[in-house]
Amino acid sequence: SLRVLRHPEFRTFWLGFGVAVLGFQIQRVGLGFLAYDITGSALFLALVFSGDSIPMIVLSPVGGVIGDRVNRRLVLIVSRSCVAVLALAVAGLTAAGTIETWHLLLFALLTGICYAIDVPARQAMVHDLVPGDELVHAIALTATLRQASRIVGPAIGGLALLLVGVQGAFALMAA
Repeated sequence: SLRVLRHPEFRTFWLGFGVAVLGFQIQRVGLGFLAYDITGSALFLALVFSGDSIPMIVLSPVGGVIGDRVNRRLVLIVSRSCVAVLALAVAGLTAAGTIETWHLLLFALLTGICYAIDVPARQAMVHDLVPGDELVHAIALTATLRQASRIVGPAIGGLALLLVGVQGAFALMAA
C-alpha cells in the first residue's frame, strides 16, 4: 500500500533509494559499454561485471554486521559517497583519454565492496523508518522500486551514453 509513503523519513529514504538504484543501473550500462569499447572482448566484459558481483556475494555478511553495529545512515552516506567518488574518477579518466582496463576492474571491485556494505544497511534501515504493521508494505514498495529501476535505469543509461557520452553517464551516476 502506498500509505507507507506518508512517513516523511521513509519517503525520503525511498526516493533516495530510487535515485541510488537508477544510478547503479546507469553505471552498469556505462561500465559495460566502456569495457567492451576498450577491449572488444566479451570475456573482459564478463570479468568487469563479475568484479562488482563477487565482493557483494562474499562481503555482504560483513556489511550486515557493519549495518547492525554502526549508524546505518552514516554507513549509507559513506558508501554512496565512495561510489560517487569512484564514478567521478572513471568519468575523469575517460574524459582525459587515460582510462585503462585495470581501472575498470578496480572500479568494479571497489564499487562491489561499497555495495556489499551499503545493501544490508539499506535493507535493515527500512525497519527503522516505519511501524511494524507497515513493514511489509515498505519492503514491497522498496522491492518494486528496485525492479522498476532494472527496466528504466538501462534506458536512462543508454540515453545518457547517447547524449553526454560515457564520461557524462558516469558523472550523472555520481550525481
